[in-house]
Amino acid sequence: MKNLYDENYFNSGNYIGGYLGRSERYKRLSEEIYFLLRDVFLLDKDDNILDYGCAAGLLLDGFKELGFEKTFGYDISEWALDQVDKDSHHIIELEEKQKFEMVFFLDVLEHMTDSDICDVFNKLNFEKFIVRIPCSTDGKTFHLPQSRLDKTHINCKIKKDWIALFDKLGYELVFRFNLHQIYDTDGVFCALFKLKG
Repeated sequence: MKNLYDENYFNSGNYIGGYLGRSERYKRLSEEIYFLLRDVFLLDKDDNILDYGCAAGLLLDGFKELGFEKTFGYDISEWALDQVDKDSHHIIELEEKQKFEMVFFLDVLEHMTDSDICDVFNKLNFEKFIVRIPCSTDGKTFHLPQSRLDKTHINCKIKKDWIALFDKLGYELVFRFNLHQIYDTDGVFCALFKLKG
């Protein structure tokens, strides 16, 4: 599976024009998320944050510029990890009960089976997470043609079924995003979840 996410993958499909050229977009995304969540007391610069599926660490670069010191990344792509600024970010292997205040699952869960997702959620210990997931409106195929073209997209659900999975894992929906860089649409589920209770 690791070999599927090579340099060619990050320069084709959803990344036509080159993933590495998107640093300004990820910087704006980190700013939007931070300023929104800071104002409702859901994200603080002292928090440990993990970008699960961090690729080259562009989102983490944005948070680092905002003053976050505890930025962690995880990815399975050897090519992408070779691009990460390892002096700025900690690249981790998954270990039992690593604790984070916030985890980002942006454009990653559609690449995983439910069983793999459950394993990750059970292994990590986190309070909140943000998802951006290509989704289905009919329960059969991804809504967006671009999402259907990516052969590594193996988990296709309607939003209600994603919410049910996260509920089973102990998390409740807080709100959906409607910002410039991250927004909920028919074809993409973008939301914040937190531990129940």
